[in-house]
Amino acid sequence: MTTQTKSIIPEKGLGPHLAERGHFLRGEHGKCYYHDRDSNTVTELKGSGHFKRHVFNLLGAKRFDKALKDALRDAVEYGQSVAQLATTATLSCYSTKVQALRVKVGGGKIVCITANGMKLENNFEGGVLFVDEPGLVPPTFDEIKAANRKGEGFPQLRAALLDQLPPPAKGGLTVAEMGALIVAFWIGIFVRDLARARPILAPIGPPESGKTDVARRLVLLLYGKGADVSGGASLGRAVKDLAASVTYRSFVARDDLNDAPDGMMDLICRIATGAKFELSKFHETLEMESYDPIAAIAITAHMPKWALRRDVLSRLLPLRFALPPATKQTGAEREQLVLDARAGVWAETLKALRAAVVSDERWEPITRFPDWENIVRRVAKWSGNLDVLESGLRKLAGQRTAVVVAADPFLGLLRAFAEQPGMAARKWTSAGLADALAEFAGARLGEKQEHYADLVVRNPQTLGKLLSRIEREGAAVVVVTREPLKAHGNKVVWRIRPL
Repeated sequence: MTTQTKSIIPEKGLGPHLAERGHFLRGEHGKCYYHDRDSNTVTELKGSGHFKRHVFNLLGAKRFDKALKDALRDAVEYGQSVAQLATTATLSCYSTKVQALRVKVGGGKIVCITANGMKLENNFEGGVLFVDEPGLVPPTFDEIKAANRKGEGFPQLRAALLDQLPPPAKGGLTVAEMGALIVAFWIGIFVRDLARARPILAPIGPPESGKTDVARRLVLLLYGKGADVSGGASLGRAVKDLAASVTYRSFVARDDLNDAPDGMMDLICRIATGAKFELSKFHETLEMESYDPIAAIAITAHMPKWALRRDVLSRLLPLRFALPPATKQTGAEREQLVLDARAGVWAETLKALRAAVVSDERWEPITRFPDWENIVRRVAKWSGNLDVLESGLRKLAGQRTAVVVAADPFLGLLRAFAEQPGMAARKWTSAGLADALAEFAGARLGEKQEHYADLVVRNPQTLGKLLSRIEREGAAVVVVTREPLKAHGNKVVWRIRPL
């Protein structure tokens, strides 16, 4: 006599059984998820990976046989057919209707921030499904609570990063102003729904100036141990790789991006603005794939040639560093300092976000990012740092000019030439401007000293082409316009003024 082994698969079917103990949900991007209420876990709905292991453990299976494989396939199909559309997020989500900002912390819990304070929720309790972001392991609420200290401001962020900043470049921002801009950028990572357009952090300086270390500490604070900044990809893949990264990550840092194709910088401009964009799926077809960027971006560079474009430069928060004094602190020690302070920094951030959410105070914008700017100014006012932040914001124009001059010394010469009194009203032919620039350069550096601009300014044809490009594309530090000079046939005259 043989006995039949009782099947571990529910009689009603695995799909309906899972529906009774959780939710099948479809995100705005088309992916389906399963949220288990009992374990408060979220897994992507597919026949492999975490969902497969979740089902295996839930049923107490000892081996993955054909019956279980078929049941899993049917459950995936069932879940996809009944999945309800849901708002999905990875790090944070703001609800305009109830004016609540939700931030995901460790253990699948959510901190809900409103004018009434903060409260802890389970995932999807507030109608938002938080899905896992690759590499992001937030501190748990218990860790954040234990690290919370009374008072306002960012003392733990200061100890982990702001007090460790490299010295500023000569004539640049003060250390306090750089710190205020870094805090503003950090807060911007958490408020994407309140400010889709956010500026790009750009640590710039010579090799070994510490610019990569600044970006890396921010990455560690957000993502935790093992996170790092990423180097540049080959130009053939750079645009596609960046598009994929910013669509699924809250913060993307690119290291040593000194040169980039125009297509990549066009993409970065759209990411900073928070606009959706499309790219072809494959080079061989015209089929397009849509991307919705969620990331805040940081780019480090030594000689950022891409910054010569005015549209790119206007989106930057440039931090110009000089070489720091020698230190005996190792990279591992710096990393541990950041990791030890991580839960405390998250505690400070949650309190700061409440200050931003409960206030609707607004200021006249200084940057092209008014929503972001009002949020970070509320936080700066809460922390007693508003004057320093505003001072840093006002200095951005000069910082951007300095970045361009460092990347292209000839534009520095042209800027200094254009700043002379009455220069904006003068008209120049290419040949006349070439002579005047050569004389100006000689007066500045001495006639016997070879100047970096000589090869350009002593060739009117080359200079005319350069002026045409500046007029067409913008060069961030000067404005060039032209008009026909009828008395000389097809020649043109140029006007130059500082931006």
